[in-house]
Amino acid sequence: RRKLAAAGVGGGGGGPAAEGESTNETETVEEAVGEDDAPATLDAADYPSGWLRKTFEPPKGGQQAAARALRWRRERPDEVTAMRAPDGSPGTGWATAKALASGKVTGQRIVKIAAWWARHGAQSATRRIKPELQGTPWKDNGYVATLGWGLEVTGRWATRMVAEAREAAEVTDGEIALARMRRDAADGHAWIGIPLPAEASRLWGAARQAVEGHVGQLPELDNPPHITLLYLGAVPEDRRGELVALAQEALADLQAETLYLGGEGAVGTFPPSGDDGDVPIFLHAHGWLLHEMHDRLLKRLAHLVTARQHARYRGHATLGYAQLTDEQRARLAELRLPEGQCALARAEVHVGGERLATIVLDGRTDEEAA
Repeated sequence: RRKLAAAGVGGGGGGPAAEGESTNETETVEEAVGEDDAPATLDAADYPSGWLRKTFEPPKGGQQAAARALRWRRERPDEVTAMRAPDGSPGTGWATAKALASGKVTGQRIVKIAAWWARHGAQSATRRIKPELQGTPWKDNGYVATLGWGLEVTGRWATRMVAEAREAAEVTDGEIALARMRRDAADGHAWIGIPLPAEASRLWGAARQAVEGHVGQLPELDNPPHITLLYLGAVPEDRRGELVALAQEALADLQAETLYLGGEGAVGTFPPSGDDGDVPIFLHAHGWLLHEMHDRLLKRLAHLVTARQHARYRGHATLGYAQLTDEQRARLAELRLPEGQCALARAEVHVGGERLATIVLDGRTDEEAA
């Protein structure tokens, strides 16, 4: 299990940058300005579902400290120069101060607070007003920043909250990899599949409901029900036209056929990406053409594939992801579902949530068929 070092954020290793972070390791809290300290690739998969959007009540001492900094800024706008961006605009620290003073901060804001204190905590924990500014503490930029970020009590609280959230998510390296693979499939990664028509979608829904009866509610999927033919991984934007053209060529002379779903042993699982990771649960799909389509696509598009491929292709429609015991896997393997069939007549090329092309299995695209 991944452990957090200094709240798992800030201070090297690619974690969230603290406010005003620069490459200068001698930067002081007085020099910290209003650059956004949020990680550019903050990954919801690292935290429990919904945690980053959920609101929490910060320590009272942090609320009061932030309120004091805001009051000074409101009453003495020309004298308070702390936490400003290079262009003079208010920095992220003031947004954090407002959130703290309100008594409600989101999980995402907590990650930002932990990041800031991971970088500036050593200086700020014992921060005192400069002697020459004792009578005008609002002019001490470092002291105002320490107040705006809620004092050390808020830093310790944020660090603990982030660590506990990561622990609660039971995040392992394998689970993170699988979650990111699912996220990537809906965010810039390419796949080719067969959309399920209405009758097959109903059978898919019944299968998903049957599975939930054994493993609990499954998370919602990013894409509509479909049979995966080939998952490619990341494809550069300037190669997507080539992707579509080659996919059309690979399937050009194939004709529509009947696809079979359901029956005994209709539900299966793929191995998890890591120990105790989420297991992909799928509905078997049968039809000789599926293997032919997969093999043709993989051969034609091999130079664009970056995702690891399973040793043996199995036609499948993903039902969801869950952590399963051996007993649950055995029960799923024994499920018997109603049998159904549908026409395998077209394939679609997707990048993330966007459909790039539809290939009708007579060698024509939808536009040409029209």
